[in-house]
Amino acid sequence: MISNKDKPDLLVWRFQMVFEQLAQSIMEIIAPALPYLIIGGKKAAEEAAKKMGSDAWEKAKALWDRLSPRMKSRAKAAARDVAASPDDPELQKALKKQLEEILSEDPHLAEEVSLLVTARQRVGELHGLAKTVEAEEIMKGAIEAEQDVNKVAPGGEAIAVEVERLAGGEIKADQKLEKIEEGGKAIGIKIKKM
Repeated sequence: MISNKDKPDLLVWRFQMVFEQLAQSIMEIIAPALPYLIIGGKKAAEEAAKKMGSDAWEKAKALWDRLSPRMKSRAKAAARDVAASPDDPELQKALKKQLEEILSEDPHLAEEVSLLVTARQRVGELHGLAKTVEAEEIMKGAIEAEQDVNKVAPGGEAIAVEVERLAGGEIKADQKLEKIEEGGKAIGIKIKKM
């Protein structure tokens, strides 16, 4: 049984996991674009759009425009390191850690950038509850979620996107389930109030 004094720690852990997953999704989007984002300019943007595709470039640029003004010197240095070696996993790990700190210090920013990334969740065998995206209120923007579950066991519940209140925007959910056993549940998108 969980005592009341343990609940704040669990909430902190839950939100930290959200920031960690969000930072990972951001890294997947911006790492290939950082050489062009750091250089800047019209020519770099054109080259990036050709190499990455215009949609991927625009998404990376939108994330960078929101994140870079909030970066402190360590985060900017980590971003420059990844720009110099975008495929280096150790440099990406260092920048991801800096992004986690930025997001955890500014929950409004975290919510804002979460609308620009695709959340991904992969689960082997699910016995409890798994939510890929959980939002209190969506008023604009687009949320994309991918949930891949091998097996939902009895009592397990897989929810790709759960929103308390949807006032606008767009939700896309891709839920792949190999097997749902009797007593297991799967919900693609759950909206409590529109």
